[in-house]
Amino acid sequence: MAATPANCVSPNIQFRLAFISAMFNVLLDLFHSLHPDAMPHPMSIAEFAL
Repeated sequence: MAATPANCVSPNIQFRLAFISAMFNVLLDLFHSLHPDAMPHPMSIAEFAL
């Protein structure tokens, strides 16, 4: 049975999203190790006035 394009594209997109999120976390850790005094933006929804 031949693979359809949809079967090939979905794992590729999942791999790319997983890679991007992993690299984002690595770069964020690197940034915080290089700039320990940097104040990050509030990340919690509880800190926003809704």
